[in-house]
Formats: sequence, C-alpha cells, structure tokens
Amino acid sequence: MTEISERMAPRIICACTSQFFGEFCEYEVDYCKDVDCKNNGTCLSDSRMRNFTCSCASGFSGRYCENKSKACDDKACEENSYCLETQQGFLCACERDRGFSGPMCDLDIDECQMPEFCLHGLCENFHGGYNCTCID
Repeated sequence: MTEISERMAPRIICACTSQFFGEFCEYEVDYCKDVDCKNNGTCLSDSRMRNFTCSCASGFSGRYCENKSKACDDKACEENSYCLETQQGFLCACERDRGFSGPMCDLDIDECQMPEFCLHGLCENFHGGYNCTCID
C-alpha cells in the first residue's frame, strides 16, 4: 500500500470562462460592480453578454439613466389632442370641437345629450362627432 502525501496528490485546476472566476469558477462576474446608474436607475448585470444595462426609472433614459426624458416624447395623447409638459409629467389638451374629452382625450362626447345641439331635429351620435337631421 502506497501512501500518497498531500504534495503528491493531483491538484484540480479550473479554467473559467470569462463570466466566472474563483478556484472552482463558483463566482459570477458582476458587471454592475463599478456602475452608477443615475436617477434611481437599477443596474442589471448580463454575464452572457459580458455587459450591464441600466434600467431607468420613468422619465429618464440614456446608458446610465443620465438624461431626463421629455414626457411628451412618449406620445401618450390621442391624435385629437396635443401634449403639454407639466411639473408632474404631462397633460393631454383636447383639441376644441373635435368631439373628445377625458384625461387622454380618448372619451367620445355624446353631443346628443347636450341641449344646445340639434334642438329641433333627430340627433345621431358617432365616434368623434354627431349628425343632426332636421325634422319637417
């Protein structure tokens, strides 16, 4: 029986891929370690791509979330309105006489329910407007 001393025992050496390190490649590389995502952005480490991404909070963009986005860039308002930037974000202003209302200008106004429309006729409401047919 041969006794093997610790010095003679074979040593396992692991060759890690670039995404891992450690004696047994047990640690994953953190690509966010030295990254400072601005404006409450969250860093996401992607070892497969060997990179990172900053996931930006609402209202910010850029590689490090360093740019303040313009609220109206998202074009959140309907086509029958225009966007106004405010301190809180944005506001959709409905175009006059287009037949829509609501915070996003996407709610159809039923003009037939208003007494000043079609006083002596037959009123028919449709999406974005109305039709008044006179009664003889």
